[in-house]
Amino acid sequence: MDAPVAAWQEQEKIHLEWLTACPQSIAAHVAEAEFFIQYGWYARGTAFSNEVSEEALRLQKERFALARSVLEKAAVLPNRSPAYGAKLMDLALAQEWTKPEFTVIFEQAKAQEPLYSEHDLAQAR
Repeated sequence: MDAPVAAWQEQEKIHLEWLTACPQSIAAHVAEAEFFIQYGWYARGTAFSNEVSEEALRLQKERFALARSVLEKAAVLPNRSPAYGAKLMDLALAQEWTKPEFTVIFEQAKAQEPLYSEHDLAQAR
């Protein structure tokens, strides 16, 4: 997403308001995690890796960590969503988790919702 920083900040505000209003909503958590993952990629930019600044990498890492924190909070919510597992796999790929760590997430997600194709797509990526 190529948007001005103000638009990203507005989206962050919207997600925070949603989570504040609905702290038990799995959808709000998954959406906020997606936001932070995308915001992390935005910080990094599209340059070749040797051309990315240290500040951009710091922001990317920080935003991915925020996404992880949001998903960790969502893990204990009473409601489940197949999108949670898919988003956790997206984060695992972004943060370069090990293959065994990723496999555990995939197997748990598939056990919860075997027909949800996003799990298979994440596994393929």
